[in-house]
Amino acid sequence: MESSGLAAPLTASVLILLFSTIGFVDSVERVATRLGLTRYATGSLLAAGLTALPETLIALVSPLHGSVEALEVGAASVLAAPSITILLGAPMIALFSSSTRISGGGVKRNYLLFAVIFPSAVIFPYMLPLQGRYLVSVALMVLYVFLARQMVLSEGEKLESAGSTSLEKLLRTDSMLIVLVQLFTSLGGMLYGADIFLDVVSVVESRIAYALLASPFATCLEEVLVAAVWAARRKADISMSLLSGENLIQSTLVIGLGMIATGWNLPEVGAGISLLYSAAATLYFVLLSVGRARTLAAGLLLYPLYILMAIS
Repeated sequence: MESSGLAAPLTASVLILLFSTIGFVDSVERVATRLGLTRYATGSLLAAGLTALPETLIALVSPLHGSVEALEVGAASVLAAPSITILLGAPMIALFSSSTRISGGGVKRNYLLFAVIFPSAVIFPYMLPLQGRYLVSVALMVLYVFLARQMVLSEGEKLESAGSTSLEKLLRTDSMLIVLVQLFTSLGGMLYGADIFLDVVSVVESRIAYALLASPFATCLEEVLVAAVWAARRKADISMSLLSGENLIQSTLVIGLGMIATGWNLPEVGAGISLLYSAAATLYFVLLSVGRARTLAAGLLLYPLYILMAIS
């Protein structure tokens, strides 16, 4: 397909993602306020869990295609998912945010755990037979349940009362049912926009390069957009909670499900990519620990290295 033929569906996918993101943020804030969640749990657990669906679905549906190639793409998409959130999203939020509240303990803990868990989850199963990989996948999912419980129970500032959502204002009524309708409609729009984006960029010939470079923009662009909206509303702490919480989900629940669905046959560069993510997360943990949140922007320098690894 010629580039001129790609412009319309690509523009449509981006617009769907943008409008769905705004509706998603409004409704998530209302739900989180109703549940009494902290600002940290709102980003790390509620928003991150919902926006992790696209990369999870790609892995889960890959066996339905009945080919080894599809399983390779599914596994590579899971491996690639953190690239945009940790190497682009977090540095850009830090770069354009004037908030000093993004160095919370929960965010630091998320990055430290990710730095250890993700490379371990990628590299260790290489040494195991298929049955052993299934045990590792179950252990990772159980670990996420434990970590999610800790997020809910962790102390922190409660999310302040949110105003009416766009749909409530349109219908001129306050109702949690309407909020939930907007939440799941927006989430559906995000998934649909990601699917269109994925179809558009699937014309790339190399399936592994496509999975590593293109799929993260379809599966994880929503997280970065949601984080950007929160940062624009001077809620950068929730933005970083979302992005770091998303990475934590990707290193446990998403990899666990992906390992079961695909058999975890990763490209050879997988180990190097996982260590690159770990280096970025370790850097962020150190910078946040010493109160240098703005310098997380240095993580942008690691993305070109990721590109070189992907095209190799």
